[in-house]
Amino acid sequence: MTANDPKRTFASAMTRESAIRARALFALALVLTGCNPPLVYDPQQPIAPNINDRSAPDLELRVYYNATRFDSVVKPTEAFFFAPYRCIYVSNPFRVVVAGTDLDGGISYLNIGSPDLVPTAGAIIATPLPDVPTQVDDPSSPNVTYPNPGMSPGSHTAEVRYYTGGSPPGRPFGLATLQVSFDFGGKSVAGISARVENTSVSASTSAVDGYFVRPADAAHVPGSACTPP
Repeated sequence: MTANDPKRTFASAMTRESAIRARALFALALVLTGCNPPLVYDPQQPIAPNINDRSAPDLELRVYYNATRFDSVVKPTEAFFFAPYRCIYVSNPFRVVVAGTDLDGGISYLNIGSPDLVPTAGAIIATPLPDVPTQVDDPSSPNVTYPNPGMSPGSHTAEVRYYTGGSPPGRPFGLATLQVSFDFGGKSVAGISARVENTSVSASTSAVDGYFVRPADAAHVPGSACTPP
């Protein structure tokens, strides 16, 4: 086949046309993507509640065994409740973060608690901040309020409420996190639990329990495994 062969000329023209067409389709895809609503990746972006959502929210629990490093457990997708039955040594005090994700109807509530330890009141941080600065534990006693995020009097559970469906309803978010700190205060072991809720009226809760921590010492460095009680 020579350089001036009609077949080669035709093939080269088709190659150039295919490349031009591919670039045009790519440009069109970019334009169309810009016209569609983006997926919720920004934790500051609220989303519409969905009472008909039948899926449970995603949940991740992070237990920081020192200032920057953590051990993480993720609730399985098809489960509503997860008990990892895991135990690690942590520095004291230590930090715990629960992250809830639900792009179908938004996260309405998160909590972190321990039957053995009380969260440090001044170290409860929710991201993003909820619209309503106070919450009630019992709707039948609306005069008993406490900070949002915060703890009800006498409780061992830190919580944040984003959406209640009432007035004002607040706004749910596709991604929300709650962070707390604990001090062992002489205790030798503690259990940690967390819960996340979305805005649906069915299958709205995901929970994790059965995660244990012990205070690190000279013989047990932070992050090493321990025996659950």
